[in-house]
Amino acid sequence: MVRKITYTKHALLRMERRNIDAKDVERVLFGEHETFVNTMHNVFIAVRRDPPLVIVYRLHGREEIRVITVFFPKNINRLVERRTSKGRWQQ
Repeated sequence: MVRKITYTKHALLRMERRNIDAKDVERVLFGEHETFVNTMHNVFIAVRRDPPLVIVYRLHGREEIRVITVFFPKNINRLVERRTSKGRWQQ
């Protein structure tokens, strides 16, 4: 069971620049979202469609999520369709 969320320096910088609060990230990760796996980079992607938010993260053991980056996509449906159709993201 995940007990802790940590953030890379990159994630914290992007969150600050994009005005994304850690509470929003937590709500997505612990709430309803779609999960994809990027096997090329060995990361997970949490996708909330409305309002759109994408969180890229890695699991560290059973208790920690390490957030790598967070962003608001311009067109969430197009992004998901493109990445899944090319096999970069898998559900």
